[in-house]
Amino acid sequence: MMRESRWVGRSVALWKLADLVQTFMLDCKFTEIVRYGDSRVSTWQEVRGDKTGVLRTVCGGRKSMHVIIRGQPDDFTISIDTGEWGKNAIAAMLTCGLGLAGITSNVRLARRLQKHVLLGVKELEGSSADAAASDADFHASCRERKARQARGEREP
Repeated sequence: MMRESRWVGRSVALWKLADLVQTFMLDCKFTEIVRYGDSRVSTWQEVRGDKTGVLRTVCGGRKSMHVIIRGQPDDFTISIDTGEWGKNAIAAMLTCGLGLAGITSNVRLARRLQKHVLLGVKELEGSSADAAASDADFHASCRERKARQARGEREP
């Protein structure tokens, strides 16, 4: 199940949004979390999380979430893909419907993630400009410190 949404004019720091997705997966106790595009200047961020194991496979509770954030802070797309549907469906058939609870759980988790991302976009609106300003302040303070060191002054 893949859902994609486009956001325009929000000025969101994409790496911060990816941080929120990664935190969501950690809070939901995903066992394997992989993140790509961790840079602040990257035009894409990707976070993938899996919940696997023998018991989850037998009872149809395997989960896989794949979130891709691509674009610029003012115009970006978020794709949320949930996986493991086939393995959970097979488990449901083999356990006479017991695995249907796992499939239902996957749907609920996907909706929770979508809601979390929506709230994250609203919370982080304008964060790209804030991040750029704080980076500029940091670099300015570094230049000042180097200038003081060059003049032989001590740190305050």
